[in-house]
Amino acid sequence: MTLPFLLLALLCAPALAGQVVRSEAIATDKLRHATGTDESRHEFSQQPEEIRLQAQCKLKDGQFSWEVVDPEGRIVWERRVTSRAKLDLQEEIPGSAGRWRIAFDDSEAKGRYHIEMERVGFP
Repeated sequence: MTLPFLLLALLCAPALAGQVVRSEAIATDKLRHATGTDESRHEFSQQPEEIRLQAQCKLKDGQFSWEVVDPEGRIVWERRVTSRAKLDLQEEIPGSAGRWRIAFDDSEAKGRYHIEMERVGFP
């Protein structure tokens, strides 16, 4: 009787713990000696427990930076990558419903970047 109970508990545990619902925002691009600013806006219509950020950048020249701004206008995450650097990370930040903004700033940047935001937890 203990073995079937343990199997059932293992199968149900992911449903009881927070889980990634789906990717909400993805931004990927090549940088070709670009200079300037840009932004991407993403709406979380339901309250997530957390937001998981996954960011990668491989820069050959120049510099590139990101800012993630929450619906209240607070910068909750920021990173800068400089020439000949590589960034590959995953972080969780507190979630909130509303419009989020990812701001990009680059100066003579050449390389690639990718950032993804996922809603984590029950809606």
